Formats: sequence, C-alpha cells, structure tokens
Amino acid sequence: VGEYTTKNNGSSPCTPRHLVHPEIDSQYVLIPWCLAVLGLVMTFVIGAIFLAYWNTPLVRSFNGKRPLLLGITIMFVDTFIEMETPSTGICVLRRFVFGFGLTLTFGALLVRTLSRHKIEKALRDGRNSNLSGVRKQRI
Repeated sequence: VGEYTTKNNGSSPCTPRHLVHPEIDSQYVLIPWCLAVLGLVMTFVIGAIFLAYWNTPLVRSFNGKRPLLLGITIMFVDTFIEMETPSTGICVLRRFVFGFGLTLTFGALLVRTLSRHKIEKALRDGRNSNLSGVRKQRI
C-alpha cells in the first residue's frame, strides 16, 4: 500500500512517503473487510456458545480459551486499523495491536500445550498429579 520513513529527520516515524491509499469501494479494501467481518461474526458466535453453555463440563474444560478468542478478535479488528488513513494514533495502533493479538493467541496456545504435557507426563510416570488446577497450570 505504501512505504513509511524510518529515520527521524524532523518528521514522525510514520510520515507517509509515496502513500497510495485505496478508496473505500476498492476491492483491495472491501475483500479484507468482508473477511474480517466474517471472522468477527464467527468468533462472536463461538463466544456466545461458550457463554450459553458456561456450566457444562465440556465448556469448563476449555477454560483457557478466552484469551485465545480475545487474541483472534483483536487480530480481526487489526484489519480495519491497517486500512485506515495514516496518522499518529493509527501508527501507534498499527505497531501495537497486531503484536498484542498474536501474543494473546500464541500465549494461550503455549500455556495450554505445556500444561497438558506436564499432566500427561505425570500420569505416564504414575505419580498423582497436582498440576490439574487451572491456577497451577497458568503459573
């Protein structure tokens, strides 16, 4: 879409240089927006299902999925931020939002994977596992 200067020569680091911003009715804007809206709707439907069946054992077993859903939602919202006309506030959001969404998503997946590995290892060794509590897994 455009290049940005990275040197601080009296202007902000996000000052556009040769920026070609697509029009709102362009396919380069509408296709990502439609996909992001579809992703947001699907994420909210999954969140609504989790809330509707909150007290069931299956949903309670997916306790660590809330940060995962939040991270995915933030990454879908980042699509709209990336298509905005550059300004200082938009530049700050561009640098922060996508990384924050990825951190939440991969952090939730990593914590879940490591905790399951520890529990399965303890079960294989025949020890009584005290790592099954949610708080202990996250610590």
